[in-house]
Formats: sequence, structure tokens, C-alpha cells
Amino acid sequence: MRPTAPCRRPRGGALSRAENEKSLAEGKVENLGLAVSRHDEEARAAQTRLDEAQQALSALPDLQFARDKIEEVKLTVEAARITMMTKRSAHDEIRREGEARTRRSQEVVKELSGWKHRLETAGKRIAELNGRKETSEAELHDAGAQPDEIAKRREGLMDKITEAETRRKAAADALAEPRPRCVTG
Repeated sequence: MRPTAPCRRPRGGALSRAENEKSLAEGKVENLGLAVSRHDEEARAAQTRLDEAQQALSALPDLQFARDKIEEVKLTVEAARITMMTKRSAHDEIRREGEARTRRSQEVVKELSGWKHRLETAGKRIAELNGRKETSEAELHDAGAQPDEIAKRREGLMDKITEAETRRKAAADALAEPRPRCVTG
């Protein structure tokens, strides 16, 4: 046996420190224990999810079958798209032709209105010209019948001109003669 050493009492500060370190170590051990249990639970949950995923994977149909099915759907969609584009093109063509017909119909109505107006004004103009023609023909007939009357008027006017010339000469001669001067006394 070993002789027992007298028990020394540690100083107050060292004991406190040791107790604190012990408490810290016990807390760490407890935290680590909790972390281990939490990790175990997470590992079990992950294993459960892994098992479920593997079951779901094994339940999935064959990948090549799915790819073939997708390819088949792609071909169907492409065929539908081509059909749609063809029908849309035909629809657009019909719509353009309809719009062109509508425009042409409007133009025809406008032109028809213009021609009706021309016809109406042409009828008025023809009536006006016929009236002027008749008036001109009547005036021409009257003028053709008046040459004798015009000749008589001309002779009368010539006689009056001659008479007026004679009077003018006489007045000019009278003005040209010297006048006696008046003597005032």
C-alpha cells in the first residue's frame, strides 16, 4: 500500500474551474449524444426515403418504352402542327380573297355611282345643248331673213351720215368766213 498523501485542498479558483470544465464537458457529451440520436433519426428517415425511391424506381415503366411513347407523341404533335399551318394558310388566303372582293365591290359601287352621275349630267348637258342649238337655228333663220331690212337700214344710215356731213361742212364754212368787227363807240 501506498502511503496516503495528505489531502490537499485545491484552491478555490482551481476547483471552480475544474467544475466548470466538467460541466462544459458533460454538456458537450450531452449535445453530442443528442446530435448522434438526431443523426440516427435522419439516417433512418433517409433510409426510408431511399427505400421508397427505390420502390418507386422499380415501379416505373421501362425507360425505352417511355422514350418511344414520347417520340410517338412528338410525331403526332408535329403532324397536327403541319395540318394546322396548312389550314391557317388556306384560311388566310380565303380571308385575303374575301377582303379583295369586298374592296372591288366597293370600287364597283363607287364607279357605278360616278357613271350614273355622268349619265345624269350628260342628259342635262344634251338638253341644254339642244336648246342652244334650237335658239341658234332660230337666230340664224331670223338673220337670214333680215338682209333686205339690214340693207334698208344701211341706206337710211348712209343718208343720215351724208346729211350730217353736209351740215358739218356748212358749219365749218360758216366758221371760216370772216366776221365783221363790232365797233363800240
